[in-house]
Amino acid sequence: MLKITIVDTVTEQRLILEGRLMEPGISELESAWENARRRANRSRSWVVDLRNVTFIDQSAERILLDMNREGAQFMACGVANTYRLEQLGIRCKAMLACQSVGGAPTG
Repeated sequence: MLKITIVDTVTEQRLILEGRLMEPGISELESAWENARRRANRSRSWVVDLRNVTFIDQSAERILLDMNREGAQFMACGVANTYRLEQLGIRCKAMLACQSVGGAPTG
């Protein structure tokens, strides 16, 4: 299951993803991404927060690449997710001290 939270601030629009990035969650993510792009204010950056994603399915690669082409910045932690993004050619901000969204540092 995938949980998607959208947080709008003055400087950025953040899509926080939690759980497994696979169908049917990918369809929900595509819809959320399209809505975010329609509401976009070009002065704000897009951030895709993958810190709490536990699995990225091969079918999720297309939407991640689309987001990257549109200028999204990525945040990730953990070897598997950062390696997966690197293999797709997506640069991300790797988090040295990974923490749950809204939680205390875990590592």
